[in-house]
Amino acid sequence: MKKYLKVLLPLIICIAISSLFIYFGKVSYNNIITPKFAPPSFIFPIVWTIIYLLFYFTMIKYHEDKTIYRLYIIVLLTHILWNFAFFFLGYFLIGLIILVIMYFISWIFVYYLSQKDKKLFYIYLIYLIWLMIALYLNIGVFLLNK
Repeated sequence: MKKYLKVLLPLIICIAISSLFIYFGKVSYNNIITPKFAPPSFIFPIVWTIIYLLFYFTMIKYHEDKTIYRLYIIVLLTHILWNFAFFFLGYFLIGLIILVIMYFISWIFVYYLSQKDKKLFYIYLIYLIWLMIALYLNIGVFLLNK
């Protein structure tokens, strides 16, 4: 039971705080100018649910590895920070900087996971590709909403 809480509690906190920042933020995805190939807003909760479930099930297995667990926490913290900067404050450039940092930390996280299980690299490509889409969107929003 303890390992489930160790993994689930930070994830729930991340989702809850990020959701509050999105809900109460200055910026609504539907009210900003987005780049040409931006997905509709209903796609985001679907993809993030898949990614968060992926985090959960992976971390249940690897929660005892201190490096992987620390990276997991750092990734979740950068998710919170990005939502705070982008949605709550409406600071698209700061959000972009945080997202770049998140992207590199996520690569390190995936690298360490793939050292435990090679197929995790391919599974986590979903997450890394989604972060590239997020980078594209964040750059576009920053440029289009100056």
